[in-house]
Amino acid sequence: MKKKKRTRFSGQYAKKEEPLTMFTAGAGRPKTILLADDENMVREIVKMLLESRGYTVISAADGNDAVNKFYKHKDHIDMLLFDVTMPGKNGRDAYKTIKETKPDIKVLLMSGYTKDIVSNKDLREKGVYFLQKPVSPDVLFGKIDEILEA
Repeated sequence: MKKKKRTRFSGQYAKKEEPLTMFTAGAGRPKTILLADDENMVREIVKMLLESRGYTVISAADGNDAVNKFYKHKDHIDMLLFDVTMPGKNGRDAYKTIKETKPDIKVLLMSGYTKDIVSNKDLREKGVYFLQKPVSPDVLFGKIDEILEA
């Protein structure tokens, strides 16, 4: 079994005062992101960063937890942000399970491994995006903004 790489986030908070961008989904509610990562520290940091941008975040410790939380909150979840490699149900499999219920759901898969861990077929599928870890907050926010605006 391959040893899982630790995730590092690089970058700094804004150097100058910038207006906070808040994305909303119908009826003016903030966009909700279902976040799944088995590394507690990474999950908490990403959650904090996303909430600082005005997103509502539901966090899950693995793919099975993510699927369960999705079913509880499916009408409010706008996007998935999943680590690819997690014990039990991985991020890719959790996305596929969720997609059966909500076919138009968008997912941003992230991994500390190379992009090869996500197949080209997965990446050609509409609504599937990928970021290589480590990733700076600016790059993460840029990709999320792009996905939610698509």
